[in-house]
Amino acid sequence: MSPTPWPDVFIVGAAKTGTSSLYQYLIQHPDVARSIVKEPHFFSTDINPEDFSAEFYYQKIPDIDAAIRRGHMIHSSFIRNEADYLKLYAGAQGKLKIDSSVSNLFSHTAAGAIHSKNPDARIIIIIRQPVERAFSHYVMDRRSGYKLSLSFTEAVLSDYQQPKKGWGISHLYAELSLYDDAIKRYQDTFPANQIHLIVYDDYRDDVHAVLSSVCHFAGLKPFRFDTKQAHNTAALPSNPLTRWLNKNKALKRSLSRHIPDALRVPLRKLAYRKKNLPALTPDDYKTLMPLFMEDILRTEQRINRSLKHWIKP
Repeated sequence: MSPTPWPDVFIVGAAKTGTSSLYQYLIQHPDVARSIVKEPHFFSTDINPEDFSAEFYYQKIPDIDAAIRRGHMIHSSFIRNEADYLKLYAGAQGKLKIDSSVSNLFSHTAAGAIHSKNPDARIIIIIRQPVERAFSHYVMDRRSGYKLSLSFTEAVLSDYQQPKKGWGISHLYAELSLYDDAIKRYQDTFPANQIHLIVYDDYRDDVHAVLSSVCHFAGLKPFRFDTKQAHNTAALPSNPLTRWLNKNKALKRSLSRHIPDALRVPLRKLAYRKKNLPALTPDDYKTLMPLFMEDILRTEQRINRSLKHWIKP
């Protein structure tokens, strides 16, 4: 692994394409360091947490020293202090260091900021059929208590038409499903052999093959990952208490710090249901695909791979 204190590998997104499960699988590897904050968002310098709307403002900067002492992983926080960021990897001791901040694909400054600290960094990008990515994003937001009164298509179009948009300001259902410009920023910044692009369809169909290719790309020795446990999957609150806590995210985060690791999975199963989830419909595709058609055609040219199956799912 590189002697730099900065991460060696960046899983930059896109959001809701399997980045969480990829990160969780990779940290099983004995040569991979585990960061206490999965998504520190340090390099997306054009995103200012002070501008976040009320429903997103819970992602405030944590007390890193306290978080490290507690040892419970924080899914996402916006860390802006360099010393705090480097503390996340201080105990790596020669292991591969991974940053899995999905805002880094959307951000216009992240590619350059990453390169300025570690020009040898390796970049992993995952892309997914745009309507399906947006739908997964919508279900996640319903799980979190957002947009409960709107159908999927209504939520996407309403958010797309917002006069003020941005990370932490609007939901970006459509914008985070546009890949061409984002991929170009990394291609313009890093050599081709330092960028590994994954199409979600491959990840879904053969996760072990994709993990093997990621290990080869990252310079990790072959490893048999346990992929039985799913991560960050679709679910909805199963009771009023869960819905209330999801709307009071700062309190939920505070309470979660005191839950032993052994109880987290059982409590999650009690709090969320996977039955009777919303489903994508042909009308959703028909209405929303025009938002993405041009970008799909540009993206398939950029990555030199046919994405025709995305056009008629």
